Amino acid sequence: MSTEEIPQQDNKEIKQDNEDYVHVSSTEIPEDKSDMPKVSLGQFFSTSRPKDALDGVGKGVGNILKGAFGAVGMVLTAPVAGAYQGGKSDGALGALKGFGMGLGAGVIGGAAIAVAGVSTGAYQIGRGIYNTPTAVAALSQGKEWDENKKDW
Repeated sequence: MSTEEIPQQDNKEIKQDNEDYVHVSSTEIPEDKSDMPKVSLGQFFSTSRPKDALDGVGKGVGNILKGAFGAVGMVLTAPVAGAYQGGKSDGALGALKGFGMGLGAGVIGGAAIAVAGVSTGAYQIGRGIYNTPTAVAALSQGKEWDENKKDW
């Protein structure tokens, strides 16, 4: 497969190969980070109102598992990403340094994700237990749970 160089634009090297794929690589991190995605706890963990204790336990256990798997993923991937980034700029020594920094970031980030999972999980279980008497009363009155509004 042959590649054809395209003139550099905005500090980016662009290559186009004969199969119409375009490869873009940037050598600098943009200063304006306003277009970077922002993630909140509500996008990763379930924070919607549980209907009753059973719903709360389901959402709580789900949050705890998301926290556990997210923590493991962070601990495993951050050192690899750090080594890759360090190796790109400073060779083998940079890769080793990046691995160490990534490992530290992975452990700290993984711990934070695990704590968030357990915290939101316990909160959802507690909310479910708290909402159970209301659910029993609403069901006895013939009301139905609205999944969109999260209300009876």
